[in-house]
Amino acid sequence: MTSSIASFLMFPKYLTRKGMLDNHDIGNFPVKLKKILVITHSIDLALLVGLCIVGLALKILEKPT
Repeated sequence: MTSSIASFLMFPKYLTRKGMLDNHDIGNFPVKLKKILVITHSIDLALLVGLCIVGLALKILEKPT
């Protein structure tokens, strides 16, 4: 649930064009909470990318037995 809200906050222009969000909703969202959600979501995405890179590196470096 929090991931969805953070995604809405990270891409508000796209979602307002699609009619899924209203600019009034974004403007009324608490700024401090918005920063926390966006930062944690960005960290989650960075960790996911890092995990994928490590997994790919392990697959490439795996020696056939």
